[in-house]
Amino acid sequence: MDQRKALLEAAISCLQQRGYARTTTRDIVAAAGAHLPAVNYYFGSKERLLAAAIVEVLRRWAQATMEIANDPSPIPAQERLHRTLDGFLGSLAANHAYVVSAMEAFAQAPRNDELRDRLADEYQLARDEIAATITAVAKDEGGALDGVETEDLASVLLALFDGLAIQWLMDPDRVPSADRAVRSLRILASAVADPMP
Repeated sequence: MDQRKALLEAAISCLQQRGYARTTTRDIVAAAGAHLPAVNYYFGSKERLLAAAIVEVLRRWAQATMEIANDPSPIPAQERLHRTLDGFLGSLAANHAYVVSAMEAFAQAPRNDELRDRLADEYQLARDEIAATITAVAKDEGGALDGVETEDLASVLLALFDGLAIQWLMDPDRVPSADRAVRSLRILASAVADPMP
């Protein structure tokens, strides 16, 4: 493994074991078997290395969920959402360290321009990928949505998944199942579809 990759993997490991705020440059280089100057040489700073590590953590965490969402078989939109939610909720325990690392990074982002910019870019990539899936599903079902609508739907879905992850960290037993979440979304959709009195 090259030294840049070793530093990145060590930073990910430190994030999972020590958390964002408590990870030091010395922790990372010790875990990577590297020297202190290597962090600046390959990444420019510890903050940039941790930002790169968080982006990688988010990608790894999201990968399995996106594979479910992008299943090429002709699944109705509601079933696709149900399967995706079920897979996501089922992945939280196995990805506990990733979930915690992501939440810690989100809390640091307002005070760290590098991290905030990297997370904002990563969220845009996620919105784009989700919007592409929504567009493909709508087309398969004979509907059409414009780009603004699909990006807005992608943002709402991201908020749903992030919100469920936060709630799961606080109390996993109270997070609704995929069945209950989809049923709640149907009720919500029905409520906003009715004209206001």
